Parts: sequence; structure tokens; C-alpha cells
Amino acid sequence: MFPNFDASSPAFDRLLKVSKTRSPCFFNSGVEFTPGELAQSRFFQLECRGRLLKESDKDYELNRARLESLPFIAAGPRAKMRFLDRLVLRGPSVKPNEVACAGDWMREFVVSREVGRIFESEGLAGFSLREVFDSRIKRESDSCFQLYTDQIMPRALIDMTTPFRPDLDSHRQLACLSYDFKGSPPESDFYRTAEPWGGNTQPVWIVSSRVRECYQRRKLRRWAFRPVLEPGSELHAGYMRMWEDLLARVAASHPHHHF
Repeated sequence: MFPNFDASSPAFDRLLKVSKTRSPCFFNSGVEFTPGELAQSRFFQLECRGRLLKESDKDYELNRARLESLPFIAAGPRAKMRFLDRLVLRGPSVKPNEVACAGDWMREFVVSREVGRIFESEGLAGFSLREVFDSRIKRESDSCFQLYTDQIMPRALIDMTTPFRPDLDSHRQLACLSYDFKGSPPESDFYRTAEPWGGNTQPVWIVSSRVRECYQRRKLRRWAFRPVLEPGSELHAGYMRMWEDLLARVAASHPHHHF
């Protein structure tokens, strides 16, 4: 197991040099952006950086069965997904200014009543709050709600950062998603992707910059915002140059290195 490396650092170059004659490496990628770069993005992918609401074994069985009972929503080739619309959790609790992840395999968020009211008061569009069944007290929670939307983004662009996995018959997301909105960006604030980037047939969340601005101004916690990139922007161009250079260097080091 290796520590984190900056791909532009001499230490990473030494790792690539040493690994030429060793077993192939798997690289788990991540990208960091400056505040100025983040300010250029109109949309962001949501990532959880907070509390994980654990499921009991029975909760897992019920949630999994619910997901698998739902019909697929198809947005095109290799773009079939399901929207989990009901959650069962044991004793869920979330602080008034926080969001939480529902389980370790779902791509669902649970929010407090207070966070839901903040989103509503800010005029954010495209979401609803669904009751969460508390399996400990055998009724719906009074304080926690599932954040839900059935609005779908356009198809994401397929490029070098979304390689195809023949074993899964799907593409894998290495870092940021890119979209060509062709002059007509989505107008709402909460979306799910048209592809199951979250695994288990589940899409990930995309939100507008208005959501991020509200989140920061109202001092909410436990989300991270990964920028969505758009072709034609300086941010996208620099990002693609970085990946082109990185992939070339990794491939030159060992033909079986992979991400």
C-alpha cells in the first residue's frame, strides 16, 4: 500500500522508474482544485465527507430488495440505472447543519429537517424530502429525511478519464465528469447522472453552483464538491492535458499499470 503522491512530484517519478521491473500497480486517482478553479464551475458532483449511517443486516436486505425491485431507467447505451426511493435505517440521526451518507454501498444522502428547510428557503429547485423508516422504533423518523430527485443530467462525455471496463460492460470514472451542454445548461439545482457511476446500478449526484454557495454561506457540513467540467473552458483544457501526460507516463513505466 502506497502513500499519496503528487503526480508532478519527483517522488512519483521515482516510483514509476522503480516499478518498471516490478509487478504492475493500481493507482487510485484524485484531483485537487484551487478555490479560483472551483469558482469557474457551474455544476458539481456531490461526495460525502461525513457520517456514515450504518445499516443492520435486516436494513441491508430491505434496502437491497427495494433497489432491485425498481425498474431500470434507461438514458441510452450503458446508461441503465435505478433510483432508490425509500430507505430503512436503524436509529438514524443527523446534526441540524449536516448531511450524512446512507450506508456504505448506496449513493443516497440523508439530511436533517433543518437542512431541508434551508434548501427550501433558498429557493433551490429539483429536490424533495422522503421519509426514512427507522427500524429501531418501527416508524418513520421525525428528524431525518432522504434527499431525493428524479431529474437526470444529459449524458456525460466519454474521454480518457472514463475508461471502458469490458469485465463490467461499463465505463469507470477516474476523476471529474465532463459535459457539453451545447449552450443550454440544466436549469434546476439537483440532478442524478444519466449513468450508474455510483456502482450497483446507481447514479451519482450533480448539483448547481447555487447549492454549493448556499452550503458554504449557511455553514452546512459533510459534503465535498467535485467540479463538473465543460469543453472549451481553460479548466477543462488544463485538466485534459494533465491526464494525457499522466497516462502517458504511467503507460511508459509498465504496460500493465492501471487506474
